[in-house]
Amino acid sequence: MTSLKFLETKPSLIMNQLDLFFAGLEESDKRLTRSLATNALICASSLKLEPALNTVAESEPGRIFLLTEQERGAALKTSVSALCHIISKDYKLCCEIIKIDLPARELQSSEQTAAAASIISAYLLPARYCRVFFLDWWPPDPLRSLLLNTIADEVIFSSKEFLAKEERLNPLLSSPAQIADLEWFLIESWRKIIEHTLFKWIREGLEIEKINVKYSGTRKLSYFPAFLLLGWFVERVGLQVVSYSREGFECIKGNPSENEEFDPTGVLSARKLTVTINKCSNQLAPKGLEEVVLEGALRDSREKAKLSIKKLSHRSLEVQWQVGASTKKTSIAGGIDNLEGLLQVSMNRVVDKELYLRSIERSLELI
Repeated sequence: MTSLKFLETKPSLIMNQLDLFFAGLEESDKRLTRSLATNALICASSLKLEPALNTVAESEPGRIFLLTEQERGAALKTSVSALCHIISKDYKLCCEIIKIDLPARELQSSEQTAAAASIISAYLLPARYCRVFFLDWWPPDPLRSLLLNTIADEVIFSSKEFLAKEERLNPLLSSPAQIADLEWFLIESWRKIIEHTLFKWIREGLEIEKINVKYSGTRKLSYFPAFLLLGWFVERVGLQVVSYSREGFECIKGNPSENEEFDPTGVLSARKLTVTINKCSNQLAPKGLEEVVLEGALRDSREKAKLSIKKLSHRSLEVQWQVGASTKKTSIAGGIDNLEGLLQVSMNRVVDKELYLRSIERSLELI
């Protein structure tokens, strides 16, 4: 990280070095206030460490632990720093930064991993809320178990990043902490539009007969947001997948999710519902989830109905509703698709953990 000055220190001297570090800062700038409000632990590669740190420090100032892995080093290293944000012309709020560099994966020993866990336990602010961020790096045990099962009040992660690295999600999903998947927020606008339409179609006596989802991208797991959306849809409206082929899935009514605000089975056709997923042929299209089309008909007259959601850009969606000859089209904000924005959203929302867990379980079954 180039924007911060880190002072390397022995683990036993971390607090002494932090005090000296802040004493030097306060001597040159009297506006500084040292925040000890929360704990945050960021596990990431060097590529994502800095943008994540800046976002977390500004949103939730406190004591921040940075956990990363060296490319070639064989020794465990610890260092300290500070990151300050201007609140007003007379006030700066500063975070304490404790960085732990684990040796390269092939050079790590269980003793070093246990030492890292001990450092965190020793310097964690007591009785403070603790968020743990797993972005694109997965620490080994016993450090991982400590973070997930002992100290975390909330775990924020990217499911796609871990699946792309062929890591198992089970330890994350089984954590007793509150969880927030960045991919879940990435498809939030799409979920809200579909849910709004389900409410409307129930009132109008419409039945869904088909849903098609398109995605684009050449990176590994570019299709994952599309499957996560489908997993949510299948779970949300209570579908049971009865057959699978390369062309898609066939579903029938199953048991809808409990404690729903409406009876979603009211919008399902009595016949089988066809679910398809395709890769977008437009190579210039933005990457990820590209288009969702729901097709149905009025229960009595069988007049056709359609909802189309299409990504126009990274920040804009085109939405079109059609029932018979009546058509309505609009453009809306497409949500946030950068790391900093997704992190900010994740720290300010409470996820329905049970719905999310059921949805991602269905997604992984469909992939």
